[in-house]
Amino acid sequence: MVDTARARQLGIVHVLRSRTTVPARELASRFGVSERTIYRDITALTAHGIPIQATPGKVGGYRLSPESALDPLTIDSDHALRLYVLGFLDTPDQSASAEERARTAGVSDSVQDVIRRLAQRIHFDTADWYWRDEGSGHLPVLRTAMLTATVLEATWRAKDGQHKTGLLKPYGTVWKAGEWHMVAAHPTGAPARFRLNLVDRLQPTDLTFAYPEDFSVREWWQQTMEDYGKGDVRVTLRVAPQPGTNCCA
Repeated sequence: MVDTARARQLGIVHVLRSRTTVPARELASRFGVSERTIYRDITALTAHGIPIQATPGKVGGYRLSPESALDPLTIDSDHALRLYVLGFLDTPDQSASAEERARTAGVSDSVQDVIRRLAQRIHFDTADWYWRDEGSGHLPVLRTAMLTATVLEATWRAKDGQHKTGLLKPYGTVWKAGEWHMVAAHPTGAPARFRLNLVDRLQPTDLTFAYPEDFSVREWWQQTMEDYGKGDVRVTLRVAPQPGTNCCA
């Protein structure tokens, strides 16, 4: 089920990303709500840490302002959204590197390498703006394991309903349609995706792994979704005339 308020608020954020200043009346018209609703949306967004500035006056409105601090080990769902909003991750403008976008936004040099690694490891598939935020409870363990290349012992529910336990190398996370997915590989296998709301346990181990520097979770996810859409089932459509009709009439 679509959370219309959350979807509209994310839409507002995207509008603010693309414009310098946007009046409340323009936002209200765009999303088909009252200005009072827009005011409530702005209040909700700022309460969740989205840095929105208000400019009073006839030519005033709202705009995003960059933050100047970022804790590299507190990237939960809200913080990840804030990074995405500010253009650190998956920005449409790929001409600038993650470090350049961070520097422009005032992020210190000490966390720029973290941002570079997070940009490689976190992807937002924004084709659908459904928001349930499922599975985010595992993010504190997962984000640290990604940044430190730590092998995780995991227990998850498979498609057949059975519980499986094994060692996984966490390559990245993907947010899609309100659900978090972990992209991880078994010690001797290829990467696969695991829905975090089907993961019962993630436990760090004493093992580490060499993160493949040429791996991009964005590219892997997009290719996987394309392959999934193609599938391995071929459908043949056979058409025959209805009995009693002349197909050549």
